[in-house]
Amino acid sequence: MQITLPPPPNKTILCTGQCNIETIALVDRLPPPDTTLELKHFTIQGGGVAATACVTLARLGVNTRFIGKIGDDDNGDQIRRTLGADGVETSRMIVQPRGVTQFSFALVEKGTGRRSTFWTAGSVSEAAPEEIDPDAALEGVDVVFIDGQHPTAQLTLARAAKARGVAVVFGATTMCANAQALVEASSILIASERFTSQCSGIGRPKDALTALHTLGPELVVITMGAEGSMGSNGEAVWHQRPGEPRAVVDNVGAGDIYRGAFTYAWAAGADLKVCMQTATAAATLSLQGLGPRANLPGRHDLQQALENLR
Repeated sequence: MQITLPPPPNKTILCTGQCNIETIALVDRLPPPDTTLELKHFTIQGGGVAATACVTLARLGVNTRFIGKIGDDDNGDQIRRTLGADGVETSRMIVQPRGVTQFSFALVEKGTGRRSTFWTAGSVSEAAPEEIDPDAALEGVDVVFIDGQHPTAQLTLARAAKARGVAVVFGATTMCANAQALVEASSILIASERFTSQCSGIGRPKDALTALHTLGPELVVITMGAEGSMGSNGEAVWHQRPGEPRAVVDNVGAGDIYRGAFTYAWAAGADLKVCMQTATAAATLSLQGLGPRANLPGRHDLQQALENLR
């Protein structure tokens, strides 16, 4: 059966959380110590769970806003520029004076996708609840995407959204403070396998889905890398096989793109199965580019990938 990509929803989605700058270089092989290698290709891109999910939504035609915390340095400025270039509204970004923004440098091995990454969290502090005004942030917003990066502030925002009837999508990758409370405040949980087992205390994904549903989300999805993804609406469980890219260049950011594309399809009214298929197709396309945003799909490419998805 052919899968049709839903049209862009007439909704505004606010994403908040991690944002950084990533420099990624392609090499023939990862180097041993004291080696000089030529960079075959390199790119400088924005990254981060919430920021990449937000750009995924924007490139698919959604009206998006982003709130993250950056330093007043060149990398912070570049994060705003990269988001703005994709049409993301960034007027409520939090800027820390004399702050060093998170950034990373990675070497990716050509042909295998193996990588060595060097990174720093910088000196930008966690966003405090008083730095994000829920009334102002939620004005005109239909969906909020959070990632647990600033857990205390995000919990305040998520609870305020829930009280207003605004849906909350929690793209959970690693355990954080207030993890269970964030799940309870969420309408949709899209979690990594590691987060799922740590938060639920259950190793078997199907049983963990049931346990996480009892905390309140309407939909729970677990991303499992090479095993695909598993999702439940509380009544039925769907296991989506992973896609088969023509060639894997780099897999970093694929999970963030999955979360963004899933949020797109759900906001457009698709059911769980189509949401997972759309997300899988988008993540599969991203594997063919270097860096988290090199091969983000537009609507035409995503529709073609959906038609080839098994």
